[in-house]
Amino acid sequence: MTARLCHVVVYRLVENLDPDRLTQVEAQFEALPGEIPEVLGIEAGRNVSPSRLARGWDFGAVMTFTGAAERDRFLSHPAHDRLTEATANGFFREAMVFDLPIGSAVLSGMR
Repeated sequence: MTARLCHVVVYRLVENLDPDRLTQVEAQFEALPGEIPEVLGIEAGRNVSPSRLARGWDFGAVMTFTGAAERDRFLSHPAHDRLTEATANGFFREAMVFDLPIGSAVLSGMR
């Protein structure tokens, strides 16, 4: 059984980012499942963690795919390209992507 894949993107936003731009980007993330069938689910929003380990990561999104092949199709989809363009040029100071397998294939190795 192929493990599902969790695709995490986090951003350190630029200072004085226009709140409307952030709202538009968040809406673009949340619209992805309707545009790209490979996106099983998504959550996007501001970091609300009180942890000192949050370290300035301001905004993020977590997407779920049935596997790596579906994630790869997402990465080449025009909706992903539009989102990449929307977050370019003055949206973030730094970004990080982290993909991890989730589900029974991972859990069975932890027993």
